[in-house]
Amino acid sequence: MRSVRLNLMYEREPGCLKLFSLNGIPVYFHWSFPLSGILISLYANADVDEAIYYMLSCSILILIHEVGHLLAARHFNLKVYALKVSGAGGMCYSEIPKSIGPAFLLYSGGLIAQILLFIVAATYLSFFSYPDNNLGFCLLITFTLVNVIMFVINIVPSKVQGGQLTDGYALWNLYWAWRRQA
Repeated sequence: MRSVRLNLMYEREPGCLKLFSLNGIPVYFHWSFPLSGILISLYANADVDEAIYYMLSCSILILIHEVGHLLAARHFNLKVYALKVSGAGGMCYSEIPKSIGPAFLLYSGGLIAQILLFIVAATYLSFFSYPDNNLGFCLLITFTLVNVIMFVINIVPSKVQGGQLTDGYALWNLYWAWRRQA
């Protein structure tokens, strides 16, 4: 019953739209989801095609991060209610683990997914260099350089707009809770 109320909440939240489901889990996009790609496009002085590719690749990067949380939650048999992608990041809404170890891995899941994506992209670059087409170039820039920047933003313990916490904030608190138990 709780997941039904949660899904209805997103459908009523202004600016959120369910675009698809991943294995039965609704994935919502906030109207702001292209903003991170637009900012990168402005910085890179990109043309219209490149701007669209940066918007797409940033959304994919954020979604991969959130899927990392989803996979960690599923590993511990936690219910995942929804994923949300916006221009400022994303959210994986799931049950809260009852112990520190699973909670640590749940909050680390997105960061681990980013590291794996970086390794794949960097390995590709080391063997093949940058592709000649704009889409491949924008994807590789996003999955390497932008990925590192977003990783740093995610790992820094802080609160973001709306009172939501970065993964780093949650991990920092879990670390100190573990230290108090030890």
